[in-house]
Amino acid sequence: MSKQARTLTGLVMTTALVAVAGCVSHQRVKPLPNAGRYTIHVLAETGADAALSDRQIRQREQVRAWMERDLVNLLRKRGRYQARAIAARDQFTPGPNAYLLHVRIDRYHAGSKFARAAVGYGAGAASLDTVYDLYGEGDTPILTGKQGVGSSRDWYQCVRKVNELTLDDITRKLRDIR
Repeated sequence: MSKQARTLTGLVMTTALVAVAGCVSHQRVKPLPNAGRYTIHVLAETGADAALSDRQIRQREQVRAWMERDLVNLLRKRGRYQARAIAARDQFTPGPNAYLLHVRIDRYHAGSKFARAAVGYGAGAASLDTVYDLYGEGDTPILTGKQGVGSSRDWYQCVRKVNELTLDDITRKLRDIR
């Protein structure tokens, strides 16, 4: 085999290996066998304060709305839980197998779509950090966590990844409880 053929073969093999490795996002947690008996109420908040501009508040509201919808869908489809969004904490009634997931946006950076398209290589990346608490029957959270991710593709990729990681944490915790 010629030197060029070996080099080309090595380049193709390396590219294929990197492509396959890049497709694996993270180890997903299998749903609980009886997940349908659990109801999870989702309360998502922007975490906005007076220091943010009107534009930043609008961006956070857009992220919050998408995050809430996507999280409810992930809980139902991938987690196989009963799930619904609520607008306020007083809409949650504690009970057996009923949980409240309170998610807040801690930090959000929309990045630059132009930089992502024109430069690439992570320039203009979006990032999202959230804080969440899972409540059961008591006033003290049974699970507290933080998630933070960045994406060089778009902001909704950050939201999806954060939601997937949160779902995995919830499933692990409920598996430990039962």
